[in-house]
Amino acid sequence: MKKVTLNKHTIATGLYWASLSGEKPNAEMLVMANEVDRPYGFIRKSVKEDGSTSHQVALTQEKSGIGIVSGAAILADGYSNIIFVEKVSAQEVWICAIADSEVLVGGDIVINISNVAIEFEKILDNYKESPPFVYSQSLVESTGVEGLPSPDETLSFDELLLKAEITKIGKEFNSYRIGNTESKSKNTLMAIVILAVIGGGAYSQFGSSLFEKEKEFTPQVDFSKLIHTKVKTTEEILSDAKKEELKWLTEEFNNSNSSQIIRRILAFDIVQEKYINGWKANEISFNSKNPNGINVLWERSQVGTPLSLKLGIKNDKTTVADLTGRYARSEFEAIDKINNELPDDFDLVKFIETATYQHEHMMHDLISMGYMWGMDRIDLGERQEKIKGLDKKLRKQENTRQLKFKTTSVVIQGDNRDKLSALINIFDSAKTFTLNKISISLVKNSFKWKAEGVLYEK
Repeated sequence: MKKVTLNKHTIATGLYWASLSGEKPNAEMLVMANEVDRPYGFIRKSVKEDGSTSHQVALTQEKSGIGIVSGAAILADGYSNIIFVEKVSAQEVWICAIADSEVLVGGDIVINISNVAIEFEKILDNYKESPPFVYSQSLVESTGVEGLPSPDETLSFDELLLKAEITKIGKEFNSYRIGNTESKSKNTLMAIVILAVIGGGAYSQFGSSLFEKEKEFTPQVDFSKLIHTKVKTTEEILSDAKKEELKWLTEEFNNSNSSQIIRRILAFDIVQEKYINGWKANEISFNSKNPNGINVLWERSQVGTPLSLKLGIKNDKTTVADLTGRYARSEFEAIDKINNELPDDFDLVKFIETATYQHEHMMHDLISMGYMWGMDRIDLGERQEKIKGLDKKLRKQENTRQLKFKTTSVVIQGDNRDKLSALINIFDSAKTFTLNKISISLVKNSFKWKAEGVLYEK
């Protein structure tokens, strides 16, 4: 869960949502909260387009969320089908997906801005027909957001509420405020227990109305018939996590056509002006996180200003890199898009496991061709997102990668164009190598370059 303030509204985002059967929602919520170790939340009842009703539970581990209203629940009251994307911090984005007046399971997430396109695509797979896409202005103006379809509208969270005729988040939304699920579910049981203890006279005094009103929750709950069947097993959760990691790895390979990247950056170096309105290009670089962009780092001389550079290159993405105004960075869109899309049925795991070109072969080629290089066996570290839904006993595994290969970081350096160009021959052989970064230093008219990537092996 992440507490965010959007203009005047403070809301809870990134909650865990699940569907309930609706027969005994309070009891189901308690069981679900215990199953996923998220003891705080609420139940939301919705009316679908066909007139039927449904119940959902929203849960979180964060006690600090108590009393905060869910942004997704409010949007689901105003819209039956929509995907809303809002930037909530410098590096984080909130995706809220509503389908048939319900918050989509997995459709209330806060993620790193670099992963937004991947998660958006996963969410979109759950819709039969594409819903309206609405992005905030802050997201539209952000750099580093790639791969999202064009929005149907650009509206803030506040503007979305106003469009749905929700002028304020008042008492009518109190049921969407996060509470302690255990205390909510036990309130009804406590009333029944008190009546049983004080005896029949008290029951006669109060009448049977209280019992009738509250009998939707009874201590004689058959837990075997509740939502256990809806909770995935540990094996299923870990299997899904492995598939998710494979999708991320496929994206990495798609964004890393090493030979094409080198040709592109060499061609860009030839055509790009190095002196513009009092600024000199110090570095040209590529990063696979932005596979279709090339960056230039500029240094200002005495006659240059940030505005003179912006006017000189006519690039709206130019930004001053520091507050002294000495450096600025420009982002240029490459003319040729990375063309390395793997087929849907491509078995990347088998491809890596059966590859014959190993790190020893790359060492041999680098030594034979006289390159300066370095290799290091690395652990790719934690998953870029935690595994959700694991039992609390297995919570230590939520950051553990399920897809495992032998990985070697490779750094190669040189000081002339010919050496960089010849590197293409090695990369054409190293099919399981992904080129993640490449930079060319132009300081004092030099051409010192560095290429960095990862070699995957069985």
